[in-house]
Amino acid sequence: MKYEKILLTDVDTLKQNLNSPNLEVKSKALLQLFMNDIDLDLATLWIEKCLQDKNTDILRLGILGISHVVRVYSHADVSKLKSLLNTIQCPGLQGAIEDARDDLDIYGK
Repeated sequence: MKYEKILLTDVDTLKQNLNSPNLEVKSKALLQLFMNDIDLDLATLWIEKCLQDKNTDILRLGILGISHVVRVYSHADVSKLKSLLNTIQCPGLQGAIEDARDDLDIYGK
């Protein structure tokens, strides 16, 4: 996915798009959720779902979601996010995992 500004849609459309079978629609919805202060519980739920997904792009978005959530939501549960991060078994994403760990260490205080 190339970099583009992801504009926030209304929350009802966002929630509908999170369940879209279209990967691009779902990916944009995930980025909207993770990058905006909408609903921490919903963001955490979708991080968990992403980290269980077999699609590497969605898995990578879940990892990115951890980095963004710890920055956007000052009251995020850092220990839970670290636990979720430790469940990932994908050698090809080790760089993204390390970046998320660094973000948790820096912003999760």
